[in-house]
Amino acid sequence: MMRVFIGISIFLIYSFQLLGQIDIRHLTIKDGLTQGSAYYMLKDSRGFVWMSSEEGINRYDGTQIVSYTHSNNDTTTIGSGAIRGIVEDSQGDLWIGTSQCLNRYVRQKNSFERYYATTSSITNAFYANDHEVWYINDLQGIMAYNFQKKYFRHIFPHVKNQEHFSLSFIAHDTRRKGIWLLSNGQLLFYQYAPKYKSILYNNLISHQTITAFELDSTGNIWLGTNTSLYKMQLSPLRLTKFNFPPQKTPYSIYNIKESANHQQLAIAGNFGLLIFNQTNNRFEKSYTHIPNDPNSLANNETAFAMIDNQQIIWVNSDPISNDVILPQTYKVHSFIDNPNDMLDLNQNAIRGLAEDNQGYLWIGTISDGVRRYNRATGQFKKYTIANGLPDNSIRQIIVDKKGAIWVATAYGFCMFNAITDRFQSYSNPLDKQKYQDANYINGILPLKDNAFILSTLSGLFVFKGQSFKPFSDDNQPQTGALYLDEKEQLLYTAWKEKGIVIYDMKLSKPSVVSNLVKGSYVFSFYRMPNSNSLWICTNQGLLKYDIGQKKIITTLGTEQGLSSNVVYGILEENGYLWLSTNRGIVRFDPKREVFSKIKQDLLKEYNSNAYLKTQDGTLFFGSTTGLSYFKPLFPKQTVSTIVNTYITQLSINNKPAQSIPFIGELTQLDLKYSENTLAFDFVAIDYFSEGDISYSVQLEGFDRKRIQLGTQHSIRYTQLPPGNYQLKIYATNYAGIDAPPKVLAITITPPFWQTYLFKISVLLVLILFIYLLSKYYFRSKLLEQRRRYRTIINTQESERQRIAQDLHDDIGNSLAAIKNIVSHQYNLPDIEQMLNQVSEDMRNISHNLASINFQQTSLIKATEILILRHNESSKHKIKYQFMVNGNEKRLQYDNELIAYRIVCELLNNIEKHSQAHNAIVQFSFTDTLLTIVVEDDGVGINKSLTNQKGIGMNNIESRVRFLNGTLVIDDDGNGTIIIVDIPLNK
Repeated sequence: MMRVFIGISIFLIYSFQLLGQIDIRHLTIKDGLTQGSAYYMLKDSRGFVWMSSEEGINRYDGTQIVSYTHSNNDTTTIGSGAIRGIVEDSQGDLWIGTSQCLNRYVRQKNSFERYYATTSSITNAFYANDHEVWYINDLQGIMAYNFQKKYFRHIFPHVKNQEHFSLSFIAHDTRRKGIWLLSNGQLLFYQYAPKYKSILYNNLISHQTITAFELDSTGNIWLGTNTSLYKMQLSPLRLTKFNFPPQKTPYSIYNIKESANHQQLAIAGNFGLLIFNQTNNRFEKSYTHIPNDPNSLANNETAFAMIDNQQIIWVNSDPISNDVILPQTYKVHSFIDNPNDMLDLNQNAIRGLAEDNQGYLWIGTISDGVRRYNRATGQFKKYTIANGLPDNSIRQIIVDKKGAIWVATAYGFCMFNAITDRFQSYSNPLDKQKYQDANYINGILPLKDNAFILSTLSGLFVFKGQSFKPFSDDNQPQTGALYLDEKEQLLYTAWKEKGIVIYDMKLSKPSVVSNLVKGSYVFSFYRMPNSNSLWICTNQGLLKYDIGQKKIITTLGTEQGLSSNVVYGILEENGYLWLSTNRGIVRFDPKREVFSKIKQDLLKEYNSNAYLKTQDGTLFFGSTTGLSYFKPLFPKQTVSTIVNTYITQLSINNKPAQSIPFIGELTQLDLKYSENTLAFDFVAIDYFSEGDISYSVQLEGFDRKRIQLGTQHSIRYTQLPPGNYQLKIYATNYAGIDAPPKVLAITITPPFWQTYLFKISVLLVLILFIYLLSKYYFRSKLLEQRRRYRTIINTQESERQRIAQDLHDDIGNSLAAIKNIVSHQYNLPDIEQMLNQVSEDMRNISHNLASINFQQTSLIKATEILILRHNESSKHKIKYQFMVNGNEKRLQYDNELIAYRIVCELLNNIEKHSQAHNAIVQFSFTDTLLTIVVEDDGVGINKSLTNQKGIGMNNIESRVRFLNGTLVIDDDGNGTIIIVDIPLNK
């Protein structure tokens, strides 16, 4: 059983025509939209807002619009026809339905993919998650496409897309595992799990047609009809009715959309826009089109509306524009003039502002009298000379402590009489010649005793009890700036172009005690509560006067961030000073002495005596072209309004780069060494600053400090050397608050000849080359030495052979003849014995000197003969032995001769010096080495001889070196062991 409850909805309409704290901007085809009709919008995870049209889709970032349209010649563009539904999957890709197909915006490529049915089909995308997108078309019904595994599946083939479906006609209910569909004013539910079934909610609301619905985050269904909004709860089923506010024509609801914070509903239709608060079940705001008011909707026909995560309202005023409603902004707005209302301000220059006890605004104009403005009704009442004003040129308006309204004009002074609804005028009767311009009153200062000080072009006057008297003897023209230090009884005033003059009022006749900033024009004074700082507005900037030190301590102007050096007035709110200047309104932080720009619909030149803070905290400033106002709700903003900073384009070597992934999605960019001229375009996504964003960039690893770009949002680097960099893009919004920087790591790979591997390889090759060159050099030197040594050896051997031959042939024959003569003729046995010994020695020497041909014999055989000869001829009867271990391996012939000579030298040394009884020569052969060991049991080598080597030992060592061998001598005094190792492969 369904129950219907009547919900009591209190409809609150703010009079945004009057003092709305909103800022509505209108995006049209002039701003880059492809069309003014947008039936679908989406704010994506990057912060971009996507807006549909019948000619592609538009992407907005707060500064510029980028359009994506169809091209028959490019398959990476979106499908043709009107956009029908936009959803985002968990990867950040967008799924978009068109009149032709399903489309996927692949963010990593910044391009589109198309998915067709068998032919072109009207497709609406309505749901996406981490692996599937759900859509409906007129051929296949409700479908799901698994983009992870790349397959399609039918959900409800019989539920086809129809042309008569409304804009908000379908929703995926993940909680109940089904699809809600609005068709012909009837609500249907198609359940797909745990089993398929359909439910028709027929005749939910009698005699009314449902034109739009929304499935909210809690599972409730919101229904829109031509009279009411309904909340449908399903467990149990019941309806709660909320009546729309009355209007002359029936309501037509086109779209209902829940806000991003799940607390509001944005309702679009033929009435403008309604905002419904789901928390208190009230219609809380209404936005409509107001003629001649740019700060209202562009049209009352609104096709779509949504409230994003920043509480920004996006609404399509079909078919004119997409309107952006910014919440709680303190942008400076101007009163909208109605050219048909002669009582309106009509762009008059304003000088004089006050608020009376009833909340009326009293607005003075320079040439058209006074306007009294009823803030509740938005109505003006005009007062001129005909209503008792001395003159229509107003100079200042004040309200005294009793609530009386006083007006200073260019020709007198007056007070408003509420009973007669007229002004009572007072004229200064003093000497007209001495005080020629005494009635030209620029300023009014109330005193405690119901008196006033009047600042005129003929000096200062005191007005009390309807009479005038001069304040002092000087009659210098006054600017109207007045401030009274009641504690010190000092009056601060200003002479025209002669600076500040301070009067001491404690004296019976006030006199000048100080004259400051001569030559400047002073417009007003402002002293902050509980402070010694007196701020002075001049034509030379903002001055800070220290009352205790009695001097100007600070001068602030355009160099310090002030928009203009001409400052007219100051209003304080929440610790900030708000200044009116010749170039708009400026916010000033007096503690940090920092200026901040604020948003203004028009940059205006303001006036003196035209600034007012009302009881509700609204600030008013009068300009040369009307009245401006705003309410500084968020002056202490600390969070940046910038959603994201995004790189939109990369150019490499002056050509657009087609990087994959798209540059906007990259965190690391790898480039070749030749790709070293880079240009970046970027944007800070900010919907509050209207493009008034300051950028700075630093390429860490290249730039020493940030580069200030101002509002320029591009930068170019040329001829970057290879290396690792970090590009940091900083964005500062209009309020001077920085957003976290966008960081892109960039690696430019060096050419192979600049890589560490190449450098190391070159170093290694160089080392190897030097090594080989050195080796070649030393080897050449060694070979040359060996060649020379071998030549010496060959020469020695030849000489040995010659000497041996001569000893044998000549001396040997001569000794034999002498021996024969001695033995046969003289019979001298002693001499004969000596001759025999000499002959034997000569024969041994001859044999030792004789060269051995190792091509015909071997080292072992030659050594065996040598040992045998030594055994036969040893004078000291030394017993020589020869041993061989291993299989003999031959050396080169010349090397065997050298080894043989080494053995000869060693044996000769034993014979001459060792006094040994036994000696052993031992050859040991391995695969690579010949080891010669010569050992005796003699007395050892004489130490004196060791330190002073003889010819024999030198010959042995030089021969061992020549053979690349080693020589080891072991002498312990009880014999000597000499070991020679000779490589066999050398």
